[in-house]
Amino acid sequence: MNLVEKILARASGKDSVRPGDVVVADVDRLVMHDLSAYLTSKVYEDRIGTELPYPDRVVTVFDHHFSPPTEHQADVLNLNREWSRRRGTRLFDCGSGNIHNVLMQNGLALPGQIVVGSDSHTPVHGTVGALAVALGNDSHAGTVMPFGKAWFRVPELVQIELSGDLRPGTTPRDVALWLVKELGEGSVIYKALEFTGPFIKNLDFWDRWLFPVLSVDLGAKCAYIEPDEVTRQFVKTLPGSTLDGLVNGDGDPVDDVRRFEDVRGSASLIHDATVLYASAAGGWRNAAQSVPVNADESRFYYVQLGVSRQWLASGKTTFYVDRGVYKNFNVGEILSISPDKDEVPWGTLVDTEVRRWGLGLEQAVDAANLLLYAQAHFYDPSIAGFPCTFDKDPKVCGGDPSQTSKLPAASWQGVVVGARIQF
Repeated sequence: MNLVEKILARASGKDSVRPGDVVVADVDRLVMHDLSAYLTSKVYEDRIGTELPYPDRVVTVFDHHFSPPTEHQADVLNLNREWSRRRGTRLFDCGSGNIHNVLMQNGLALPGQIVVGSDSHTPVHGTVGALAVALGNDSHAGTVMPFGKAWFRVPELVQIELSGDLRPGTTPRDVALWLVKELGEGSVIYKALEFTGPFIKNLDFWDRWLFPVLSVDLGAKCAYIEPDEVTRQFVKTLPGSTLDGLVNGDGDPVDDVRRFEDVRGSASLIHDATVLYASAAGGWRNAAQSVPVNADESRFYYVQLGVSRQWLASGKTTFYVDRGVYKNFNVGEILSISPDKDEVPWGTLVDTEVRRWGLGLEQAVDAANLLLYAQAHFYDPSIAGFPCTFDKDPKVCGGDPSQTSKLPAASWQGVVVGARIQF
C-alpha cells in the first residue's frame, strides 16, 4: 500500500484498503479559518447541538479577516471567540499568522495523521507525511465534530517525479507554478499525488511545502511527500512533536507516473581567420502526460551560422542565419479556437512541431555600451489532435485518440528591432 492507503487503513481499523474503497476514518485534526468556523459552528449548533467529544482536535485560526474591514466581520470574529470558549476548542486569534503555517509550526499536523480543513489549501500538510484533505463545512459539522470521523473514497495514486537543477534566477516556487501549467488545471481530479524524484528530495522542508499546496489547482484530493530524514529533522523542531505516527508507503509500482526531466546543451565554434562562427543547441524533455496516445518525447534543436567582425569604427557587426525545430512541447494540452474572440475548446494535441528559420543583424556601439539589433523569423507549424466529445463532464474534453487527424495551421512571421545596453 502507498502512504495514503496505509493512513486510511489504520484510521479505519482495516488491514488494507485499495483505490475505490469507501472508509470511515478517525480524524486527528480539524482546522478552520474565521469565515468557515462561523458557518460550521452555526450549522453544528442549529442541527447537531451535542457536546463535542474531541474539542482538542478542533483548531480555528483567524487569518482571512484578522483585521476586520466591517462591523459585521468584527461580529463574526467575536461569535467565533465565544463559540470556541464555550466548546473548549483551540483558537489562534488575530495576528497569529497564516492558517496552515500556524497549524504546522505549533505541531498540530504531524506525520501519519488525518488532517481535514475548510480551506482549499489544506492538502499542504502532506508535506509532513500527513493525509490532509479539504472538506466542506457541513461535513465538519455533521461527522467530524460530533463523531471525530469522516468518510473517504480511497483515491488512485499519481506519482510526479522531478529531476534536474534550478537555473540561475529561478526558485522552487517557479518550478511549482510551471508544473501546474505542464499538468494542467483540473487534470488529476480526486487523485492522490506523490511528489518525488531527486529534485524534491534535495529541497528543504519549506521549499517542499510549495508542491502539495498545488492540489487545489490540479483538482487532486490530496498530495504528499514521503517522509524522510528531512521530515524527521523538521518534526523534531516542533513543540510537543512526535514521530510515533509516521508511515511510509511500501514502494509498490505505480501505474500512473509523470516524469519531468530536462537535458540541454550547447556548443559554439569560431574561426578567427575568417571570423565565421557556428552555434548549436539542443534539448530533450521526458514529460509524461496523461495523454491516451504514445507521443514522442519533447525535443528541440537550434543552429546558427554567422560572421562577426569590425567593419565600422563604432564596434563589431554581426550577421547570422538560424534554423530550429521544436517538437511536442504542447502535447496533452487542449487546443482552443476563438470565434468572435471567445475561447472554445476543440480537442487534445497529440503531435506538434514548429520549424523556425530566420536572420539577424547586430551592430555594437562600444562607446555607449550599446547593441543595436534587428531580427526576422519565420515559423511553419504542424499539429495533430483529436476532438473533444464531453461525454461524461461538460468541463472535461474527452475524445477518441483513434480520431486523431492533422489540423490546418497557418505559418507566421515576426520582426524584432531594438537596442540593449550592456552593463
